Amino acid sequence: MIFRTYKHLELIILPMLMISCAFFKKPQSVYQESSTGKPIRDKKLHLKNSQSVYVEQESGTGKPISDEKLHLISGKILNKKLPIINGSHDVTWIKTKAMTILDEYGKEIPEFKNKFGYSYIISPIKMDDEYSNYASLLILFETTKNGDKEYEIEDIKLVTAGSNLELKNSLLAVENSQEEGYITAYPFGILMSDEIKNAFKLTYKNGQWNYMLADLTVKNKLTQETKIYKISLNSKLIIEFLKEVLKENSILKDIAGDLFEDI
Repeated sequence: MIFRTYKHLELIILPMLMISCAFFKKPQSVYQESSTGKPIRDKKLHLKNSQSVYVEQESGTGKPISDEKLHLISGKILNKKLPIINGSHDVTWIKTKAMTILDEYGKEIPEFKNKFGYSYIISPIKMDDEYSNYASLLILFETTKNGDKEYEIEDIKLVTAGSNLELKNSLLAVENSQEEGYITAYPFGILMSDEIKNAFKLTYKNGQWNYMLADLTVKNKLTQETKIYKISLNSKLIIEFLKEVLKENSILKDIAGDLFEDI
């Protein structure tokens, strides 16, 4: 009886230890690589003090927007099951609106037009209406109604900086998009970490922000073919995003680890 009980506990504890190791793994150093994306024009993302970056969600079929300005939306998911955290919670989040997928030269990739976009999200901001110390910065790829039947996103690898970071995480499940007009959200990132932020900050060189180059692995559901695309992610916008979130939720600087340090 004692032996059987021990075996039962072992079967419970071992998976928990494995998951915990994956979740609380040692932070990785972030390195600058040689390939840098196109410079981001200085006039981009400039906001007057009176302007709000938060916008209302609008119904529609989903059309990724330009990355020239910061547009944020926020919301709450009721009874959401979170990785590692025991049980389900009401979770609030803040994200950028989905933006156009750009190639390595900063031009829109025609075949992805109005099919899917990318966004940055911080979640959970709050759990059950209390500020959360589990806040994580993630990159989302979100499909529209037209794109959902055609594409799925398998992986992303940063190129300009942080090429050693593993952004595909088994704990981050594909889920329904929370933005109007979008169907599926594919999340990538490192939970409760500042490594993504640090990688994007390395694209700032000689007083100029540059795009982060990344390799995006996309599967075409219709042809069953998988292809890697070189894309550009807006580095300046992700830092501005963190600043805006902190402006409205200043307590996160104290409770969210290193994510908002030096912001």
